[in-house]
Amino acid sequence: MAKQWDDSMKRLFWAEPQDFVSWLMPGAEYIDKAKLELKNLTRTVLPDTLYKIKVDAELGMLHAEFQKRADPDMANRVWEYNVLATLEHKCP
Repeated sequence: MAKQWDDSMKRLFWAEPQDFVSWLMPGAEYIDKAKLELKNLTRTVLPDTLYKIKVDAELGMLHAEFQKRADPDMANRVWEYNVLATLEHKCP
């Protein structure tokens, strides 16, 4: 069931990405989808959504994770995704 939840949320975000970017980061402009596959030294991780955006003429990334239930490790996962995406895409 969790996969179905994730897939449904991803389809919503991908259908109208600017609407979700504007909702989560007012004033930001959606540029494009970013490569989801992020690698560290030991494994590959796949965040749910990763967009290239522009905020006040600065390029950045918007990352969203979809959870049906509480995940006690979510803070660490999001932190790892943030670090890897920053290194991969060379912007915050």
